[in-house]
Amino acid sequence: MAAESPKQKKIRLQNRYDRSPEWETVFNLASTQLVYPAFAILQLGPDCNASTSALFPDVRCDFRKVGPAGSSSLYMIDFDDVFTKGIDLLLDLRDQSRELNEDEQRAVDILNNYFKEKECHEKCLSQVLGGLDSTEERSQEIDGQTLVLAEHLLRRLAPGQSCVINEQIKVKVGAGKCQCGLDHCNRTPATPVFESTGIGEESAWHGFPDIICSSQSAAVVSRSESQVDEKDCQEEERTFCETRVNSNQGVENQIISQTIVFSFIQRKLYPHLQNSLIPNLLISPRHYRILMYDSLNDILICSVKLPIFQDKDKPRKLNIASIVFLWMVLHYRLFCVGIDVKAILENESIKDIKEIQSQFPDRAGDKFPLYTGCCRIGVSQFPPVSEEDLPSYDNFLFGKRLFKSRRLLHALNNKQN
Repeated sequence: MAAESPKQKKIRLQNRYDRSPEWETVFNLASTQLVYPAFAILQLGPDCNASTSALFPDVRCDFRKVGPAGSSSLYMIDFDDVFTKGIDLLLDLRDQSRELNEDEQRAVDILNNYFKEKECHEKCLSQVLGGLDSTEERSQEIDGQTLVLAEHLLRRLAPGQSCVINEQIKVKVGAGKCQCGLDHCNRTPATPVFESTGIGEESAWHGFPDIICSSQSAAVVSRSESQVDEKDCQEEERTFCETRVNSNQGVENQIISQTIVFSFIQRKLYPHLQNSLIPNLLISPRHYRILMYDSLNDILICSVKLPIFQDKDKPRKLNIASIVFLWMVLHYRLFCVGIDVKAILENESIKDIKEIQSQFPDRAGDKFPLYTGCCRIGVSQFPPVSEEDLPSYDNFLFGKRLFKSRRLLHALNNKQN
């Protein structure tokens, strides 16, 4: 039998993926730059506790979005500027212009298989995420949400289709099974993997992300962001909505700190990565954000919200564009090219790289070496670290007075007299 020519192989590869409406959407997406999400630059302010021992929920980042001086606009980076290889792969696949290597083939197969099972995953996700109408219900079921997002979204799209879920969640959800209760999960041979997810150093920022996607890639996932957008509120509800948004400052600080810590860990564990821009995800039942930190150039970026479903009011059908972006993020080692600082400077977009740096080394102070040298992941527990606090009576049991006690001197004088 004659060997298959490279051209025939390209055509065969192409024909495996272009017969479904999902892939038609993917190819249209790759051709339309207007639908790509954008990243903003974040900078850390002085009220940042990176120089202290703090669990992720207790972190203060004091962050702000960065833009040109004297302007209300923001600096922005387009998704395809960071994930150029991913967009190029989809264009080449559409145009049958090159042969996929093994890593690319595995990645595309993962996305294709997800599309084949999309209806099952949509049912499971909408069963758990779409049935929660009140904020109170969402709060009560947050661990079940984490589990279904891990099993029906992240793990299925990640390299090796594997991820680790914080073992503390298993205790809260009982048997550790997906909460959808549908037959699809019962037929699935793989079961959720619950292990320790601790990262960081106890003397600096540290804690337990909800999910770590493993294999070749890794993305840390925090809990959930507010379901309420100010623009969706009636005028009389605006104060409530603003309060809700502000109340999530802790979640935002938590995900920023996880992103920074995780980026340093990846750089330490894998010094030969083609770039040091490492992603993290903040996911809620309706949308997700992509955060990325370049620990070499000290650049922190955050995307706009990306919808998980086509219709946020009726979460039934998945948003294909958001699924593709998520797939690329999880395969960042294959698709991410990092931030070309030299190109930014040559383009004269900024005068000095310091304009877009997060200033994290300054905020970490003398603890910065702990972050650069950190490679701890999968930590089960962190020993407590004593920090300086305000004085108590116990501090003075063996204290040394700078002045002689006037009452003691007065008593001695009276005794002598």
